[in-house]
Amino acid sequence: MTQQYPPPQPPQFGLPHPEWSPQASPPVKRNGFGITAVALSLVGLVFCLMPITGFLGFALGLLALLFAVLAFGRMRRGQATKGLTITALVLALVTAVAGFASMKMFFDIVDGFGKSDSPPAAVSGAAPQQGGSADTPGSDFTVGQAVDRDGLQITAEKLRKVKPQFGDRQVCTKVSYKNAGGEEVSFNMFDWKIQNPSGVQLSATMAGSGGLQSGKLAPGGTVSGDVCATDPGGKGDYLVINEAFFEDPIRWKATL
Repeated sequence: MTQQYPPPQPPQFGLPHPEWSPQASPPVKRNGFGITAVALSLVGLVFCLMPITGFLGFALGLLALLFAVLAFGRMRRGQATKGLTITALVLALVTAVAGFASMKMFFDIVDGFGKSDSPPAAVSGAAPQQGGSADTPGSDFTVGQAVDRDGLQITAEKLRKVKPQFGDRQVCTKVSYKNAGGEEVSFNMFDWKIQNPSGVQLSATMAGSGGLQSGKLAPGGTVSGDVCATDPGGKGDYLVINEAFFEDPIRWKATL
């Protein structure tokens, strides 16, 4: 009797051995956003050391904060490392705050540049109105009163209404400068404004042949001219304002 054998099975490829099964390796956590945030923060902190470049530090801090928030989102999904993400967030916040502080310091320096420690003070004429002292910053002086600003004596006369040959009616004042200091000083028509009774400050406009011009004044020199603004047509309390660049404003109170 012949013994029967089962037919041979074809070879099978790619199937694991029954005694061995592959295990999936854990995903590798990457944190490119966190690295970028840390790098931007460190560069931003360098810019924060100087007030003039503080705005760059502030901008880099905000950009770093954006990348740190993106890294935080990946960390919550388990796709980014925790330590680097928290470091990136802290550094970004510190850089943004330091940049803002550096910017503020820069603008404070610019705002105070050229300003005298002593405020404008009256040197002649009546006492300032509103019960203030002539040595008090922001006091309203009286028209006709000469006010000293670091050796430059400035006067604004009473307001008057003028009808030019062309254009609208104007309200004008004659202003004068006297350089009592030892150095040349500048004067400019565009340093002047006239505030009407409604509280609107109008910039000075051309005042015809007698208008104040712009230039420099030598020590001991004097100059005068008209400063005008469009006439609002109302009556009441006006302010004549001299607001030179980087200087404390001087205000004279006038009534029409």
